[in-house]
Amino acid sequence: MKSHAINSHYPVPVARSRSGSIGEAALALFTSELVACGVLRRGKLLHATPALRKRLGVTTQRTVDFLQRVAGEDRARVRAVLDEHQPRGNVTLHCNCIGAGGELFPAEIGLAVSTLDNEPVRLMVLTDRSERIAAESRLRAAAHYDALTELPNRVLLQDRLTHALAMAVRNQRLMALIVADLDGFKAVNDAHGHAAGDAVLREVARRFSACVRDADTLARVGGDEFVIVMPELARREDAALLAMRLVNSMRPAFAVDGATISVGTSLGIAIYPDDGVAIDTLFVRADAAMYLSKQSGRNQFSYADVSDDTFMTPQTCRWSEQWQFGVDEMDDEHHVLFDWLDRLEKTLRDARDREQIRTELHALVAFATEHFNHEERLMEAAGFSGLPTHRAEHHRLSAELAELAEHTHRVGAALTIRFLRDWLIGHMQGYDRVAARAICASRAH
Repeated sequence: MKSHAINSHYPVPVARSRSGSIGEAALALFTSELVACGVLRRGKLLHATPALRKRLGVTTQRTVDFLQRVAGEDRARVRAVLDEHQPRGNVTLHCNCIGAGGELFPAEIGLAVSTLDNEPVRLMVLTDRSERIAAESRLRAAAHYDALTELPNRVLLQDRLTHALAMAVRNQRLMALIVADLDGFKAVNDAHGHAAGDAVLREVARRFSACVRDADTLARVGGDEFVIVMPELARREDAALLAMRLVNSMRPAFAVDGATISVGTSLGIAIYPDDGVAIDTLFVRADAAMYLSKQSGRNQFSYADVSDDTFMTPQTCRWSEQWQFGVDEMDDEHHVLFDWLDRLEKTLRDARDREQIRTELHALVAFATEHFNHEERLMEAAGFSGLPTHRAEHHRLSAELAELAEHTHRVGAALTIRFLRDWLIGHMQGYDRVAARAICASRAH
């Protein structure tokens, strides 16, 4: 490798090929702002591109000790590679470097062996990984956190719950699973719109978060339902104390866009190992206790009753006349959706073939998408004023169902069945019934 000077301070090594000089191209690359690269000899930065000098804050005209631009905790590891008597070929290192402003940033350093003036040198390319790491972090957050409340979603909840249960088994401690459902939330959406409903959900998440311990996991698993995992309980009563705090946190009214909104919460508590030793069992029993709280007056909590096993078989999704809204096209497709859910419940209970579950869920996603599009065309033809809100709800439901299709093996059968049931029935009760009335009215004229 020969040296060609680009200025008096930073001579640049340029390669030649058998077919002729590529010096001009290499010179243009090395003097551009495109790549942060340089030449190292025994840890000293002999030559550097403008991009590398700018990122590291190298302004001196003298040779620079590159290792002084490596964070202290990583310096010895990087020095060991740069000081090798017989350098390896291409090497990639990940470390923290010190930027021009003294800030640390994660870097990827690519090294290759070459020679300069008959002495071995390292050709280095430095890449700032800050944006890549931030993007990866955003992707992980999107996969594991609820976009509206920023709480863990059902996928991350399952991981936390599995870990908490394993700790409870190993340490022979109690663990609590609390299911919380909001009281009166549907009326908020009906009276004030979905923007107000979203504002309430965000505030509920904030209030609930202020009640739980640092070791607890608070998750939103869809709609207006939240789940709390309490690991390492000293006594059963600790779960009741948290449940009371959650109930009391809802007593102050919510102020949203000048409106005063009141919402409560009903909770169900299941304790490991008293109420079950499997996640699905604990979920079903906590869910049943929550419904008992609603039936008993709402805005309160109930413990699971292990003497009553009628709830251990999850409610099934069966088509009945109550789901006929008078619009034949909608009714027929809703009937097909019920059949899909019935088939999925059987597959989930058998839980023998994960790929079959995934295939059936993806088929359900495809049918639901066609159904939603068809419904929207019917609403548009009827001049239904609630179409924008209904369409937004369709997008949310499609996204939740697609996510479930990818992660159902981690969510568990009982939670998946319950989600699918609530996913369909909740939407039909809260949205489709109203839309069907509008469509029927337009056709009557």
